[in-house]
Amino acid sequence: MFGFLEGISPLWWIAFGFALGGVELLAPSYFLVWPALAAFALGGWLAFAPGLSGNVQVGIFAASSVVLTIAGRWAMSRLDRRDRDASALNDRSSQMIGRRAYVIEFDGSEGKIEIDGTLWKARTDGTSKVASGDHVRVVGNKGSVLFVEND
Repeated sequence: MFGFLEGISPLWWIAFGFALGGVELLAPSYFLVWPALAAFALGGWLAFAPGLSGNVQVGIFAASSVVLTIAGRWAMSRLDRRDRDASALNDRSSQMIGRRAYVIEFDGSEGKIEIDGTLWKARTDGTSKVASGDHVRVVGNKGSVLFVEND
């Protein structure tokens, strides 16, 4: 069925890899890069084993494309930190967790704190006694309310 591939130069597979890579550049999806790598690998393999039949070449390309796609997607999901880093990008109160704050006023378990010149509503868990002038640490948030504890 794939007899036209028998005896071809390995450069055709390399060229096919570059073509897939070029399409990936036009529409970046991180999908075609894995079959492109499979085509490069098959071109290299064909350079050292030139007698492969067309069916074997297509089989190797298909299998290595699937394996590289699965492995590559898994590796990219482990290495890609965009989702984790961007999750607090527009959530200013989440960015305050771990910061030290100055207490402006506190009445019971609710009050106001200041971080970098910005006033925030704050709450304690009820067991911490917080007074005006104290320094506290932000340990959590819910909406725009920060949860604090004594520093």
